[in-house]
Amino acid sequence: MFREIVNFIFNNNKNYCTFFFKGDWNHCCWQHDLECILAIEYLSPKMRLEADKKLRDCVKAKNHPYISKIMYIGVRAWANTFWWGLIVREYLETRFKHD
Repeated sequence: MFREIVNFIFNNNKNYCTFFFKGDWNHCCWQHDLECILAIEYLSPKMRLEADKKLRDCVKAKNHPYISKIMYIGVRAWANTFWWGLIVREYLETRFKHD
């Protein structure tokens, strides 16, 4: 079931920067999502922290130091509870939708 959730996320999220506006950092968000999926699969808070730091550093390297800080604070504060819960719930509702 976990792999089905991963496929659903990447087939339905074209921006990859969930709840954040588009920019030249979208590939940073895509990489972050992949690394977070691995962290969740391995139940590793350390991997999750490293993924968040890499996101911050990637966006900062695009010459967006303030945006990188905002994104870092956002993913540290809300991603575990809000975003993943929303995506998993949406997946389950779509998967088991009754016609």
